[in-house]
Amino acid sequence: MPTPRRLLQALLALGASAATTLALAAAPYPSKPVTLLLGYPPGSATDFLARLIAPKMAEGLGQPVVVENKPGAAGVLAAQGFVSVPPDGYTMMMTVPGPMTVAKAIQQDKLPYSPENDFRAVGFLGGSPLLLVVPADSGIKTAQEWLEKARSTPGGMDVASYGVGSPSHFAVEMLRLKNNLPITHIPYNGSAALQTAVVGKIVPSAVDSVTAGLPLIESGRIVPLAITASQRLDALPDVPTAAEAGLGEIVLGGWAGLHVPKGTPDAIVQRLNEELNRVLALPEIRTQIGPRLVIVGGPPEVMDRHIRDETAQLTELIKTGNIKFE
Repeated sequence: MPTPRRLLQALLALGASAATTLALAAAPYPSKPVTLLLGYPPGSATDFLARLIAPKMAEGLGQPVVVENKPGAAGVLAAQGFVSVPPDGYTMMMTVPGPMTVAKAIQQDKLPYSPENDFRAVGFLGGSPLLLVVPADSGIKTAQEWLEKARSTPGGMDVASYGVGSPSHFAVEMLRLKNNLPITHIPYNGSAALQTAVVGKIVPSAVDSVTAGLPLIESGRIVPLAITASQRLDALPDVPTAAEAGLGEIVLGGWAGLHVPKGTPDAIVQRLNEELNRVLALPEIRTQIGPRLVIVGGPPEVMDRHIRDETAQLTELIKTGNIKFE
C-alpha cells in the first residue's frame, strides 16, 4: 500500500498531466509549425508553387509552414503516407491530378487509399491548361493545318506527352478520339525531356503544360496551336481553345489543391481555407502565379467537385478509348 506521501505525489502528477492535456486542447490553432507535404521533388512546378504560398500562409497563421518533399510514384507515395497523419491540421498536402484523379481513374479500388474518403479539401488553388504545340519551323501554323497533316501522315501522327497517365497523355487520347485520328502517343519522362524532343524535332507535335511551354513560345522555338480550356488564357490571348480551333471540346490540364486528412475539425479547415484564399488574393502572388495557373480559390466544396468530375471524366475516357497503361 502506498504511503500518504507517495499517494500525494501520484495525485499531483496526475493533476499536472491533466492540466497539460487541457492546456494543449485549449491552445489556439496553430500553436506549432505546420508541414506542407508534396509528392514531387524540389525544383518541380508543384514545389515552386508550394514554396511560393507557404511563407505567405505562415504570415497569417503566425507559425512557420514548412515544405516537405516526398517524391515517388507520381505523388502516390506521399499520398499513401498522408492517410496515416493525425487529423490535427498540422500537416497539409498539396495535391495534383497524379495521386488523386489520375491514380483513382487508373487503379480504381486497387489504389491503397481513397481520395474521397481519406482526404478533406482545404481549397482549390487553380488549374493550368495544356497546349498542343509544334516546332517553330514545322510549317504548321494552325490547328486545322495540324489536323490535315495528321490525317495525311502514313501510319499516323506522333504526338508526345510528358508521361504515361499524365494529364497531357489523356489530352492526346482525347485529340485522337474526338477527331478520329490515327495518333501514336509518344510518352516522355517529364516536361524537360518533352521540350527537348519538340524543339529538336524528334517529335512533330506534343501536348505540354502552359508553364513549360510559355518560355519556348516567347523565345519563338515552338508554336502553340490550341489550349485545352473553356476560355482563352490571358497570357496567350491569341491561342484559341481546342473547341475554337475545331478540335472538339477538350478541357483538361494540371491543377493544384490543398488537403488535410479526413477527420480534421471544421474550425481548422475553415481557418486554413480563409488563409489560402487570402494568400491567393495577394497582388504579388497573382503576379507570380498568373502565367502558370488560373487561380480559382473559393470554399473547399469547389475542390471536391472538381476532383469528382475529373475522376469521372478520366474513368470514362479510359473505358471508351481502351487506353492501356504499360
